[in-house]
Amino acid sequence: MIDRDHVDAALQRVSLLAFLYYPEVHVDEPDYSLSDDVDFCMEPLAELTGDERNSLRDLLGRAIIDPSEYREEVFIALTELAAPASTEQ
Repeated sequence: MIDRDHVDAALQRVSLLAFLYYPEVHVDEPDYSLSDDVDFCMEPLAELTGDERNSLRDLLGRAIIDPSEYREEVFIALTELAAPASTEQ
């Protein structure tokens, strides 16, 4: 399990990049790379194994490009990675 704060950070990054993405970004910014955006979103999730990383990378890329279609799937996938919150006080 991954720390809840790291999962929240990844979710916030995906949200931000989905908000900023538009189909013509490649024309306006020739150096734009979806892969770089996905790398940025994955940084807080460094603890994931190879298979987990690969499937999540694909999903995050899809969510950046089409958040309406993939937002729920990303939210579920990320929250399932989170360690349960501690109930100690």
